[in-house]
Amino acid sequence: MFAGVYIVGVYLGRHQIGEDFNLEITEGPADARRSDVARDGLWQAVAGVPLEFELLCRDSAGNKKAKGGDTITVVDAKVKDQLNGTYKISWTQTQVGSRMIEMNINGEIKQGTPQVEVIPAEADATKAQVSMVNSVLGFNLASATQTN
Repeated sequence: MFAGVYIVGVYLGRHQIGEDFNLEITEGPADARRSDVARDGLWQAVAGVPLEFELLCRDSAGNKKAKGGDTITVVDAKVKDQLNGTYKISWTQTQVGSRMIEMNINGEIKQGTPQVEVIPAEADATKAQVSMVNSVLGFNLASATQTN
């Protein structure tokens, strides 16, 4: 049943037994199978640069979570509880290649997490260190002429 407040009446045939009463159904804990990740843009990251996305939590009945407090862990990431059923995730990977985001929601492994293509970072010439070698393969680097 969906979370919310319901007015309930009990009937025996066409006769109501007692008075109507309010029944409040509250959301349960976040469920890994029902929760999902959301991101605008490609699932591509630059090595060493955080990839930002959100986890949108639902309980086992599919109710959208309206409060936080669930235990969310993501490998190589910082997780921030937004206290409204969503979690901001900042995932950083330094290894280049295809990577899966490993996520755990209330002790349950989240299946079907996005596959991210991690690409190399651009070289920053201001942070590069250059060392000079006198000659390589018979070429003098200072004069750029071939030596015999």
